[in-house]
Amino acid sequence: MSTAGPTPDRERAAAVAAILERYRELEALHGEMLAQAQHDDWEAVAEVAARADEVRAALAATESAGQALDPDAERTKAALVERTLATIGELRRLAEPAHASRAEQLAAGAARRKLDRTYGG
Repeated sequence: MSTAGPTPDRERAAAVAAILERYRELEALHGEMLAQAQHDDWEAVAEVAARADEVRAALAATESAGQALDPDAERTKAALVERTLATIGELRRLAEPAHASRAEQLAAGAARRKLDRTYGG
């Protein structure tokens, strides 16, 4: 006679699957952010980053439950994290020039406003 209800092994497998799925979701979201950054759509990047923050928070809550991963799951998690970190590095590489350009625009605008105030422009 078999039982269809949850067993500790099934619950553990479901918890591990949920953790890995969140890591996959984070990898996908960072890939989406990279695609948007490559199109210089920084507003879209920020929107996706907010979603990634939500997934990270959910992942932290899930992992704080103390579910230990088996070696195969640990390897999968490590690969997902490694790929996500590589994507984040590429995002940073793309963001630096955009950030510098925005800083220059803000500085130019501030200088223009100062001149306008000083000389009544």
